[in-house]
Amino acid sequence: EHFNQVGNGVLEYWDTAPFNGLYTLRLVVTRGDGSVRTATTQVTADNVAPQVELLHPPDGKVYVMEDDEWISITADATDDWSMDRVEFFLDGEPIGTSTVAPYSIRWTIVMSDTKPVQGRTITAMRPITMPDGTVQMGEAVVATTEQETLPDGSLRLIEKWESGRTIIYDSHGYTETHVIQIKAYDSAGNVTESTPVTVLVMHKPEEREAGARLQSVGALADACPLCLATLDRLDRRRSKGLLTEAKGARSGDLHPSRTGQGKRLPRLSSLVTRCLLQDRTT
Repeated sequence: EHFNQVGNGVLEYWDTAPFNGLYTLRLVVTRGDGSVRTATTQVTADNVAPQVELLHPPDGKVYVMEDDEWISITADATDDWSMDRVEFFLDGEPIGTSTVAPYSIRWTIVMSDTKPVQGRTITAMRPITMPDGTVQMGEAVVATTEQETLPDGSLRLIEKWESGRTIIYDSHGYTETHVIQIKAYDSAGNVTESTPVTVLVMHKPEEREAGARLQSVGALADACPLCLATLDRLDRRRSKGLLTEAKGARSGDLHPSRTGQGKRLPRLSSLVTRCLLQDRTT
């Protein structure tokens, strides 16, 4: 009960935390002459967070950079009253928002192709809470690199980021992993986070092997000037691209899918092989 007069101001606060559902608020005012006036209004108290499930991709799904253009991310989110939006995150960073069911976005696949370095630590400036409770900007470790030995005796380097992203490099190839998660918000502001899933992105194996083969052949041709001279003499115009590619292969800056050396590689390879065989027989 209130005995003070209120005009266009706050009369009372109602803590709705324990409630959920549709309620009717009724205000009864007793005037000085004893007459009574009543006013009612309906309100919805929503203290239950929405339910959310990440439908696609499944945990552990493998994508190939050269075959898969994007990753389709789909979520199912429901609420007792009304949904507001679903936010999508990749490695802790927002990549999109959807407000209409079915909640879905596409993430275009990209790879950093950055090989881990044993013992390397990556830092970044981050807000750090000090012992006295104050917050200051300071340098924090965001990624470290570990090394492990595989059953065949080869080494594997794993670069682990605080976001959950990893880079894995060994004799079998190069792989990047990403963590996908979503947050669902209802109209009242309640939020629910989905269980995160991890996806793997790698290069197409045959293209990786072709690149390694080109580097090997390029190294052999470099060790044998006669190969390059013979190739240039036999077909000067067509060999120009091959000579460039052989030199590029030695610097490691070429990719089989970009230069078309998949068609030219056999010619350079056979030339180097023939030269080596002649050398062995003489």
